[in-house]
Amino acid sequence: MPALLLASLLIIFSTAAHAQVYKCKNAENQIIYSDTPCLPGSQEIATDIGTLQPGNADPDAAAGIMRQLDAAVKSAIAANDMTRANALATTEKHREWITAAIREQAQQPGKSPAELQAQKASSSECATAKRNLEAEANARASNPEVLSARKSLMYAACGIVEPVIIERQTPATMLYNYPYRPRPPYWDQQHQRHPERKRGPYTNKPDYKEPVTKEPGRPEQKKSTIKLPIKNQQKNNTGITSNLQADISYRGTSNVRASLIRINY
Repeated sequence: MPALLLASLLIIFSTAAHAQVYKCKNAENQIIYSDTPCLPGSQEIATDIGTLQPGNADPDAAAGIMRQLDAAVKSAIAANDMTRANALATTEKHREWITAAIREQAQQPGKSPAELQAQKASSSECATAKRNLEAEANARASNPEVLSARKSLMYAACGIVEPVIIERQTPATMLYNYPYRPRPPYWDQQHQRHPERKRGPYTNKPDYKEPVTKEPGRPEQKKSTIKLPIKNQQKNNTGITSNLQADISYRGTSNVRASLIRINY
């Protein structure tokens, strides 16, 4: 696109040497350059761009424009972009270059994309485009538009696919306000929009419990009763069967202490 824009501007300024140039704005707010007056319904912005006579034309400026056009056409041919080369061609010499390039490509056998890219990278057009880009980048007053055009020409001459720059924008912060429902008040706060409402039971009232503290270094005591029936029951003198019942308490350690042994007759 920068190369096409540059070519269109060069063509406009080259035609200004022979005819009046009109700058018009149509109903869709588009700027159109023409060598005829603006159409009805269009706004004429400037009609005095200048009519230069052939005798008053600056030969150095015309030669500079033609050199830039020649370089643009050669760069398009080197990049095998015949569509862009035909759009930039303004003289018979340019069309002869394009025809010769098409004929030469038809006579050559098919090459792989890697071979074509290597051929373009080692061409003189690629080296020239790199030098021009480096000179423009190192210039004190470098023009960003010219630098971008130099980059595009270098990519095309060297067979490099021009990278696509994607600008990422930080999403805006959304602030919600009325009529969105505010969050419910806490149990100890009044309602923001309806302060006259009575305070009722709230589900978000915190349940506070006193923490249970344990005495450090002393394990919890447990008590259990174990009944030990005697397998071989014997009758005493009174004729009553005797059973053995023991109450054992322990403190969670390996030592078991018998607190009471009671024998019932």
